[in-house]
Amino acid sequence: MYIYFKNQIRGYNVIIPTLHALSKDICRDCIGLEGAKTKVIKGLKKLKIDLENIDISQGEREEVTALIKSLSEMADAIDVAEETTCQKTAGKCKIGPACLALDGALGLMKQITEPVLVAASPEVTASKIVDARAACCLDTLSSPIRDAMKGMKSGEVLEVIIVQGLKEVFNKFIEQEKCTIIDSSEKDGEIHFKIRIK
Repeated sequence: MYIYFKNQIRGYNVIIPTLHALSKDICRDCIGLEGAKTKVIKGLKKLKIDLENIDISQGEREEVTALIKSLSEMADAIDVAEETTCQKTAGKCKIGPACLALDGALGLMKQITEPVLVAASPEVTASKIVDARAACCLDTLSSPIRDAMKGMKSGEVLEVIIVQGLKEVFNKFIEQEKCTIIDSSEKDGEIHFKIRIK
């Protein structure tokens, strides 16, 4: 688990100076930089909370805590204008189709941290699999899932395959059933969800 935190720190060590550099250009007035700064600050707060809830040595905890504190101070110091607007919409930003601060810098963070997180995640085996790719609404989606859930015990895992367009509908179903999504992966327009039965 210590490796997870170290990789997160590595990511923030790259991203925060990048956002500082962007703040010295037109990005200072951009809502994208403001959003990226907010995401980084929230991410570091979450990292600090996560750190409090895991079992690592006191020395490792103190090391990561000090790094999070230092990075949080650096993130707070990112210079953003008091009033921001999208610089692409204003016609001032010509750097590609995406937002350099939001999509570029935070996308880089994902590249730095995600591969190890995926490798470190234990494989969860589903007790049953439901192919709901033919569903078109909440009713046709929920019916085969509920049928599969009958007879399943609390804590068992059900894998559900849906098409990309039904993601919001699926999330609504999960809220209704009070299940927990424990894993998801996307490929070729399909999403594979693993949900834990309550």
